[in-house]
Amino acid sequence: MDKIKILLGIGILSLVIGGFLTFSSKNRSQDNLDIAMNATNAQEAAEMISKNNRSEVGQNTLGMALLGFGAGITAVSVIRLLKNKK
Repeated sequence: MDKIKILLGIGILSLVIGGFLTFSSKNRSQDNLDIAMNATNAQEAAEMISKNNRSEVGQNTLGMALLGFGAGITAVSVIRLLKNKK
């Protein structure tokens, strides 16, 4: 029973962290527009925009992975807790 509660806590914590990483990221479109407007040439603008987008992709990927992991662990833990109560 204690292992299930620990897994439930881990699942909920993963959901919270994943949700924060996924939904708290700012909109990088405005940053990309500013970069494009202030760049001295097209090559420099493309490199800076690419770097900006890569950091967003990494954060979203990690956030979604934690959301999926947390949802799975939480669902299994809740089902096992309800099953053990009967």
